[in-house]
Amino acid sequence: MSEDVDVTPKKASVQDILTSVNELNKQQIQSIYIPSIKDNVNFKPLTVKQQKLLLTSGVDLEIENLTFSNTINEIIMENCLSGKNEIKLTDRSIIVYQMREKAVGELLKFTDDETEYEVNLREHIDSIKISSKNPPTTFTIDYEGITIRGNVPDLMKDSLYNKQFTRTIKNTKRKTVDGVKLTDIVGDIYIHEMVKYVDSISINNQTLTLDTSLPVDQAISIFESLPMAVSKLVADKIKDCREIELDTMSTTSLPEDVQLPFDASLFTSE
Repeated sequence: MSEDVDVTPKKASVQDILTSVNELNKQQIQSIYIPSIKDNVNFKPLTVKQQKLLLTSGVDLEIENLTFSNTINEIIMENCLSGKNEIKLTDRSIIVYQMREKAVGELLKFTDDETEYEVNLREHIDSIKISSKNPPTTFTIDYEGITIRGNVPDLMKDSLYNKQFTRTIKNTKRKTVDGVKLTDIVGDIYIHEMVKYVDSISINNQTLTLDTSLPVDQAISIFESLPMAVSKLVADKIKDCREIELDTMSTTSLPEDVQLPFDASLFTSE
C-alpha cells in the first residue's frame, strides 16, 4: 500500500518569498540592444518597486524630466548585468523603450496636442537596430585660440549634473506662489545639457578638465564665459552625436513635429 504524499503548502517566511522572487528574476533575464556598442546586453527585468519609483518621478512638475532621468539612470545601472559603465547618455532612450516594451507591452498609445497616436515599439526598435548610422561619440572644436574636446557622457556623469542642477533649482530665489517659473530656467537647462558633453577647455596652452572633481556650477560658469559662437559649434557637434537617439524619439509613422513620450507615463499602461 503506497503512502500518501503530503501536498500541504509549506508556510513561507518573507525572506523565503524574496529569495524565490530573486531566483525567478534570474530566469527572466532580458536582452537589451545598446546602440553605442552595437550589441545586446543582459538586464534584469523591472520590478514593481522600480515602476513605483518611475511613476513617482513624474510628480515633481518643476523639474519632472530631470527627476525621471535620474531615476531611469539608476534603474539602468542597477539592472544592467555587464558593461554598465559603457552605456552612454545617447543609449538611454532606446533602452527605456525596450524596458517599457518588455514590462508593459509593445503597443504604445499616447496623446499629443489632443491627437491620439499608436506606435509599435518592437517594430520601431527593430528599425533602429538595422540602421547603418554610426554617430560619433567624441568631438573637437577649435575657435580663435579656444579648443574644446567633448565626449558623450555616461549615465553616472549625467546623473551627477542632473542632481547638482536640481539642487540649484530647488534653492533658487526665483520663486512665486506657484513655484519655480520654468521660463526662468530654460536657458540654464540648455547650458547645463551642453556642458555634460564637454571634457576639456584649452586656452593659451592651458587646459581645464571638466571631470567629476570639478563642481558642476564651476563648469557651467566657465562655459558661460566663452564666446557665444562656441556654444553654437558645441550644439552642432552634440546633435551629430545624438543622431540615433533623436531617431529613437521619432518615427516615420508620426508627424515630423511629434515625438514619442519620454517620461513616467511610459510605465503606466498600454
